[in-house]
Amino acid sequence: MKKFLVVVATVALASPAFAGDRRERALERWDTNGDGEISQQERDAAKAEVEEKRAAVLEQYDENGDGKLDREERQAAREAGDLPDREGRGRRGGGRHR
Repeated sequence: MKKFLVVVATVALASPAFAGDRRERALERWDTNGDGEISQQERDAAKAEVEEKRAAVLEQYDENGDGKLDREERQAAREAGDLPDREGRGRRGGGRHR
């Protein structure tokens, strides 16, 4: 799952197909210098943020301790808003609540 989230974030941020609302949200969140582009430094920071959130969600929801989220564990995280739904929306910013 770690590799998947990092790859998705990297591809999404670098892809010309990454447009519209999702692109605007990414710029608002990760374009820290306000130049309208995601620099390599900003991309690296985004990857680190995604990894930190992934680790927090895994720690909280990996009930069986196997180091990954099975279907039920992912569903529990989605229902709590700690993992994005299929449209990429989550109610919270990560797996910090308990």
